[in-house]
Amino acid sequence: MRYGTRVTLTAVAITVLVAVGVAAALAATPSQPGPSAPGDGSQARLGNVSCGQTLTESTIVENDLVNCFADGLVAGADGITIDLNGHTIAGRTIPSGTGILISSFDGVVVKNGTITGFDVGVSINFGADGTRVRDLRISGNGIGNGIEAQALRTAVTGNTVFGRAIGILVGGTTTTVTGNTVKDNDTGILVGGSGPVVTRNTVLSNAGLGIQVATDAASITGNVANANGDDGIDVAGRTGARLDGNRASFNTGLGIDAEGDVIDEGGNAATGNGSLHQCENVVCVEAQ
Repeated sequence: MRYGTRVTLTAVAITVLVAVGVAAALAATPSQPGPSAPGDGSQARLGNVSCGQTLTESTIVENDLVNCFADGLVAGADGITIDLNGHTIAGRTIPSGTGILISSFDGVVVKNGTITGFDVGVSINFGADGTRVRDLRISGNGIGNGIEAQALRTAVTGNTVFGRAIGILVGGTTTTVTGNTVKDNDTGILVGGSGPVVTRNTVLSNAGLGIQVATDAASITGNVANANGDDGIDVAGRTGARLDGNRASFNTGLGIDAEGDVIDEGGNAATGNGSLHQCENVVCVEAQ
């Protein structure tokens, strides 16, 4: 069945947030050193990679991977950059494993490529603090999640995620989710953890909720949540969530459902949603 229920998705998400990934390690293949990876001060190598390989130095990838049976690539050191360099990391028709797995190592950067056909696109497990994931295109067939961020101070920026159960799932502390396009998933963005900031994302045509906030004290600002199959933005029953400058239109449910002790910072707009009053517990002007 293509779309899971809201209850099922939330239960799966909670399970994922407490799970710790186990990386299967394979030795890194040596190659000639290359220039520094863009945005990274350390020396990077240019090289071919293989399915399941553990990278222990910054790498600018020179090849696609196809039909990976388990994990695609595994981060194996602090502070490295994995620059996919426009290449694709692909699993099998029946998804398994993780496209990019980051466990225990801090300050890892993953960027600039396509990940498809895995159970999880990118998994940032507990202990992999300060990870940055940006400019990726992640897709699937409705099974598994796009990006799972469970560590501290993770930044998820400028990615496009579609065709997953949950597009972006965030936990941990002070995670930032900025400037992503999340569309055609079951749930767009599911926000947990402590003190998350979700800003300037575009969340479109997801089967259920566009943005679901499952934690207190979240900051939800400047997002566009349109044409989703439930509420555009749902922070029902939360405490201390701040909403500012969001736009939510043509959703099947409410534009913004903010039942609970939320803080309305103003500037929210909604129109054409399934509920005539458009927004709950925040003031929404008509979206232009």
